[in-house]
Amino acid sequence: MKRLFGILVVLLAILVSFCFAEKVVIEFWHAMGGGHGEALKEIVEMFNSLNPDIEVKPVYVGRYGALLQKILASAQGNTLPVMAQSYANWTSKLIAGGYVEELSKYINDPEIGLTKEEWEDIFEPFRKMVTWGDKIYAMPFNKSTYLLYVNTDLLDLEGLEIPKTMDELLETAKTLTQDLDGDGNVDQYGFGIRPNVDTFQIFLRFNGGRIYDEEKKEVTINSPQAKEALQFMVDLVHKYKVAFMQGGYLSGPFGDGKVAMYIGSSAGMPYV
Repeated sequence: MKRLFGILVVLLAILVSFCFAEKVVIEFWHAMGGGHGEALKEIVEMFNSLNPDIEVKPVYVGRYGALLQKILASAQGNTLPVMAQSYANWTSKLIAGGYVEELSKYINDPEIGLTKEEWEDIFEPFRKMVTWGDKIYAMPFNKSTYLLYVNTDLLDLEGLEIPKTMDELLETAKTLTQDLDGDGNVDQYGFGIRPNVDTFQIFLRFNGGRIYDEEKKEVTINSPQAKEALQFMVDLVHKYKVAFMQGGYLSGPFGDGKVAMYIGSSAGMPYV
């Protein structure tokens, strides 16, 4: 929470030098709903109370898909807000179109910017994700990592431990996949899986592969490791029949007891 507030303040401090005469009102589009939205509201209210010459107005646009559509449409219509939450690949498109202000000169400004120590205190991968070449076009806002969510009660009931490899994941999922009422249909799946690129990349990395070879500057999506990883995902659903698959978030099926384990973003913890 502290780091998120600091990053938001830094972004807004860029505008401090322009607000001597009258209050500056800043519209900020985001996709933070639920508990995340409440946390963001508190951060914005704190900032506004500490900076009476600036008023940030957070606007919840909807989920990420809706936010992306609104940003791209507004870019075409020249109606973008001062600030918006944006994935790196979205930002790349906006940079190419000339819609994003470079922030390097503000961040390096001795009065309103960050010191070298403050900038390097931000986790390096996060800094790289907002830097194109030697120019900074964004600031890290919200980041998450993928976790294995596990119903530990079910594991304890079966005398199992949390799996640490894909082979262990398969065997654990087999044990936890059960027809609880004896009607011939699976009521509880050992694993839940979302068929998207993020899930694929997790399985790929576990299998020793990558989507892109940075040293050779080659796309390696067709490597043997990639094919094996994708086949394993398919087999979990169709061959072993131990995985429940859906395109949406799996926190719901997990909470309902339909799946015993799933890989999901740490951002989903408030919904579990």
